[in-house]
Order: sequence, then structure tokens, then C-alpha cells
Amino acid sequence: MEIKVNFLDKLRLEARFDDFAVIADQPIRYKGDGSAPGPFDYFLASSALCAAYFVKLYCETRNIPTDNIRLSQNNIVDPENRYKQIFKIQIELPEDISASDRQGILRSVERCTVKKVVQTGPEFVIEEVANLDADAQSLLTLQPDAQASTWIAGKDLPLEQTIANMSRVLADLGIKIEIASWRNLVPNVWSLHIRDAHSPMCFTNGKGASKESALASALGEYIERLNCNHFYNDQFWG
Repeated sequence: MEIKVNFLDKLRLEARFDDFAVIADQPIRYKGDGSAPGPFDYFLASSALCAAYFVKLYCETRNIPTDNIRLSQNNIVDPENRYKQIFKIQIELPEDISASDRQGILRSVERCTVKKVVQTGPEFVIEEVANLDADAQSLLTLQPDAQASTWIAGKDLPLEQTIANMSRVLADLGIKIEIASWRNLVPNVWSLHIRDAHSPMCFTNGKGASKESALASALGEYIERLNCNHFYNDQFWG
């Protein structure tokens, strides 16, 4: 997901993504106005909200009321290293919830996406660019080997060349495609969800026996939908 940041007055910042805008500020003790949560506050809240979402999902699928369920999160900072922290999530459950559901609710929190990404350890790439919008396909993390040549029966070009050609078509239109999610639930079946980074409601899915074939499927479906739509991202294409 692409998040663009605008620099506002003083230390205030605005992050824009999808159709949302989030304002961040710094506390008065850090020369801010305290008019909004700080960036790290949002990070902490994202973990608690993600955990609560999976609790809610578990309960709703089993008709368990959540009115009397309470959840809190505290981050415990190591005095020797402030970047080493323990996130302690506590859930208060009503007495009428069964023992099996209590364990199920606790296990559901383990599925939290924020938690899993943090525990896996994300990689940060920090770089200078001349134009943020210049590389329209920079978010397509899957880059097939240029020397590879995977032929599929009945197709006139290798899979890798097909991906490159379709990516170029979308780039020429100024459409910045991002891969929102990957799935590999069963062997030899890959699926992914791609969308326009600037218009997330413009999306499609793809499926294939490999990551490359799934990506080619999604890109082809995306271009086919473009050909069938007179309107795209509020623009009339005729």
C-alpha cells in the first residue's frame, strides 16, 4: 500500500492512503502542539486494533457477544534499550464464555497481521528518487528473471515476457499497480490481489500454478477490465 505524506504547519504531518487521511503531531514536550497522536502512537494502536479485530471476528462467527469483552495493550520498555519492548495484550472475558472459546479467542490474537509482520522482521529500503510517480511498477515486488523463459502451451510468448509487456502497458497509462496480498493455501496454487495504488477500488485477482503465472493472470484480468470500462478512477476514457 502506498502512503504519501504531506508536511503541514509546525510538526504536524498528514498521511494519505486509499480514501483516508491521518494527522500526526508531536507532544508539547517534543516541541509539537499535541494536537494529534504521534507516529509511534499510531503504530502501537495498530497492534491493539489488529488484535481486537481478530477477537471480534472469532466472536461474530460463533455468535458470542462482545459487549462485555475488554482488551488492552501495554508496551513495556527495556531500560537498557528503548527499542526493545514487550507488547502485552490482555483480554478480559465474561464468565459465561466456555473454556474452549476462551482458548480460541486467545489463539485468534496470534493471527494478528501487525504482530506477524513485526515478529518476522520487515526490511526497510530508504532511497532518494527524482519523481515519486516515475516508476509506475516499482511496487510489483515479483521481478521475473530476464533470462528465464517459461513457455505455456498455446501461448505465443514466454510468461516472463508477457508480464513485462503487460506491466509496460499499465506503466504507460500511469497506473501504479501494487500487490496487496499473496496466498499459497495449497501446493502448486498461488493467488494474489493487485490494485491501483492510487485507487484501491480498481483491483483484480489472479491465480496460477506459480507466482509468475498468478501475476500474469492478474495483470491480464486488470487490462481486460480496463478495456470494458468507460470510467476509470472517476475519469471518462470513452
